[in-house]
Amino acid sequence: MPLIPLKQSITITKPGEDDGWGGTTPGEEVELSARVTETHEVVTNQHGDEMTSTARIYVDGLADVTYADTVLYADELGRTIDKEPISIAPVRGIAGASLLTKIHL
Repeated sequence: MPLIPLKQSITITKPGEDDGWGGTTPGEEVELSARVTETHEVVTNQHGDEMTSTARIYVDGLADVTYADTVLYADELGRTIDKEPISIAPVRGIAGASLLTKIHL
């Protein structure tokens, strides 16, 4: 059972194969229940650079999300956010187990 209510859903698209033109084709798509908060905040990415995040997403457990993936979220009005993650971090409980994964887009 998740720590917080996960009423929204996101779609994670894994990178596919090399298309021969310097890009990749879309790969496997995974849909997850999530808690999405649309907000603007400054976060630090995996290289230590400060960037502005437009959404904070929580998913249950330790999610299989990488910086090469594309995360798609559509709100109730049909507006979409389709970006690669800026920051991915597990949220651990007092016993050290991963309770949630926090993703900034």
